[in-house]
Amino acid sequence: MTDGKLRGKLRKLAREIQITGFRPGQADTMLYTVKGEDTLAIMPTGAGKSLCYQLPAQLLPGMTIVVSPLISLMKDQHEKILDMGFTSQHLSSELTRKQTEHAIKRLGDGGMDIQFVTPEKLENPEVLAAFRKAGVSLFVVDEAHCISEWGHDFRPAYLTLSKAVEALGHPTVLALTATATPEVTRDIQERLKFRAPSHVVRISYRRDNLLLKAREFRSEPEKFAALMKVLRRFAQNAAFSGIIYCASVKQVESLAQTLRTSGYPVAKYHGRMRKTERRRSQERFMSRTGVIMVATSAFGMGIDKSNVRFVINYQIPSSVESYYQEVGRAGRDGQRAYGILFYTKRDKALHRVLELRKYPNFDLVHRAIAAIYSGPEVVEQRSIEALVGKKKLGIILKMLEKKGFLAIVGRKLRPLKLPDAEQIALLLGAWEARKIDDRHRLEEVVRYVHTSLCRWYYLIRYFGEELHEPCGLCDNCRRHTRELTPSEATAAVVASAYGKGDYVRHRAWGVGEVLQRIGPNLKVFFPGIGEKVLREAFLQPWVNQALKTIPPKKAA
Repeated sequence: MTDGKLRGKLRKLAREIQITGFRPGQADTMLYTVKGEDTLAIMPTGAGKSLCYQLPAQLLPGMTIVVSPLISLMKDQHEKILDMGFTSQHLSSELTRKQTEHAIKRLGDGGMDIQFVTPEKLENPEVLAAFRKAGVSLFVVDEAHCISEWGHDFRPAYLTLSKAVEALGHPTVLALTATATPEVTRDIQERLKFRAPSHVVRISYRRDNLLLKAREFRSEPEKFAALMKVLRRFAQNAAFSGIIYCASVKQVESLAQTLRTSGYPVAKYHGRMRKTERRRSQERFMSRTGVIMVATSAFGMGIDKSNVRFVINYQIPSSVESYYQEVGRAGRDGQRAYGILFYTKRDKALHRVLELRKYPNFDLVHRAIAAIYSGPEVVEQRSIEALVGKKKLGIILKMLEKKGFLAIVGRKLRPLKLPDAEQIALLLGAWEARKIDDRHRLEEVVRYVHTSLCRWYYLIRYFGEELHEPCGLCDNCRRHTRELTPSEATAAVVASAYGKGDYVRHRAWGVGEVLQRIGPNLKVFFPGIGEKVLREAFLQPWVNQALKTIPPKKAA
């Protein structure tokens, strides 16, 4: 069938569920998918990623599997598909054994359009065998950045998805994410074993209705006073809704209580709350206006609330990728919204503490290895979780399996060979490398706070996209008030030597910010590239053509 006829079928199917047109990137992604070509779609939050598998699932002969990292997200998508009139079910740890058996039996009965599943469930041989028997045409990986060790939300169970794809006969693969640097993009394609011809559909990260601001504070009281000033401004409109992100559970609890005492309607959300409490908080936020959600990064994935007018990061997130995901939850209705980032130097110290809890240390690794290799031929994973902790054990096990020391079958562990001291040191070295990478990602967020470049330019270049003109709306762009013609501005810049805070353009690396003069050379920061030391002759003065201004010089 020709591409034109396939596009026509997709449009007809869309009209049947009251969708009159496709958003950018949707049609191409669906076309490649229906043609059986592996595709990675990188689309901003709210760009309509779900439709990219919902419609192809109706045109392909077999079942569509959607791997989802969150049970709440999975259930939400499941309900939407049922509302469309399609068939769907989900498999997760929330189901009882009897419910799981019933769901697997339904697979064998046929007629299932879309099956949602957590990555952990695909490690179960019984579940995988049921899928293989039922026949799978499309394998969808939602939040695909989780499959990359370099992604901002690395999750060990995602590393086994390539095995699931192979076990199912390599159906067409569709990977979906809102954020992926060029490095993560390559990693996703390699780990999911994309076959030629394959495609990357990338929609612009820029959101013209989202006004970005960032500000550093000297103290916590100063930061809190600024937050209250912002909230009073939004509270003048009773229809507002907003999200305040914090980096720790302690800060969520404290801030939520303080705002509630101040008379604001507040909901809270973090991973230590009971499931029923989290569900009630989410439902309250979704169903009402005027509610402020105070949450950790555990809240928000898959949240489809269109009228969120602001997202405030009260403490800086751990990476630019996380920040983009979080701030992108504002203004999904296309109306003006605000993304505001607050920062104090204490934020960096907090992230260093959180980092210590994230990766296994020497003692935990040795404790896990001793438990695995001194026990029976087959070890129950649950028996070791109490010794090491479920999350850290998962990281240890995936690394041992990846290196060939261990076989994992469902929740059972089969030791293959005992790693020696040198091999254990290499494992610990790999985690140390990730720690260093995490620190670099955090530094990128701090640099975003301090930059005087257009904030959208900074974000977009970080993800490898070009932006030739500034947004004209962020706090940095709005500081450009001295209007000159382009020729006057150029002459003004050239008349004096470049200094700290000046903007320059490089032929290959785009617009950068001068950090320091080193003799005849300049140290310049280029978003998405990093710091470069190069001769002044290689640079051109940069003029804000959209605003006809030159950026004001910062104090040295």
